[in-house]
Amino acid sequence: MIENEKTFLPLVHFKKGDEWNEVLKLSRTHLDSPGIRRLQPVLQGSLKTVAAEYHYIDKDFRDTFSFYHFSKPAPKSTAN
Repeated sequence: MIENEKTFLPLVHFKKGDEWNEVLKLSRTHLDSPGIRRLQPVLQGSLKTVAAEYHYIDKDFRDTFSFYHFSKPAPKSTAN
């Protein structure tokens, strides 16, 4: 069962074994069935809860990306 499904942080608690379908349901725009099949053998047995963070912003990536792109000089115009 998906807990808090309509919130910004829905959770899937692993107890019965059919939770992988619920993880797929939560992540359908980012993770497909082959992706789940790759994760399942690695995480099966040790996974207790999955949290789907919607609208997540990785601040370290954002800062690194911004620094890299905004510290470069602007390209010179080729217009006459």
